[in-house]
Amino acid sequence: MGCDSVTYRTINLELKKPWYLNYLKYVFGDDSEPIKINRNEEIGQYLFSRVRTAQFPVQIMLDRPYVKLIMPNNELDTAKYKFMYYSAEDVIRISDYIESMAYIDLRSMIATGSIDLEMDKKTVMSIYSQLIYGDDRYETLKKDEYRKRKKMKLWLQKTAKEFGYR
Repeated sequence: MGCDSVTYRTINLELKKPWYLNYLKYVFGDDSEPIKINRNEEIGQYLFSRVRTAQFPVQIMLDRPYVKLIMPNNELDTAKYKFMYYSAEDVIRISDYIESMAYIDLRSMIATGSIDLEMDKKTVMSIYSQLIYGDDRYETLKKDEYRKRKKMKLWLQKTAKEFGYR
């Protein structure tokens, strides 16, 4: 009897914003639902870490849209025969994490597009916007990204000066 056997269970995740579904599909490379989660992605690790278990089904009121996630487990999983759920607090934390990771991915795409593919920022932001939001929200993304970059630039300048860099 090997420890390689993998079985799958499902869990529902409430979506605080509709675009979360597109983002999860992008991250896990799955256009279909339910979405198969893995621990190879940071957000997959976080989704696994927030899972709660119970001996009996927990009734969760899903007043917003939700997505069904498929979570693998193995023979050594102690929660294998328990019911999985996310608490209301978990959903808030997961939502914050999705927003943060989506922004980090946008910055990574901009850097990759610019450095490796010689693409302009507007093109990359428009592609990202179409992928995640389903329409072109370039102007909104541009303003948000500018504010965050400006804050980081001021912090870096201040910190560099404190440490004696130019």
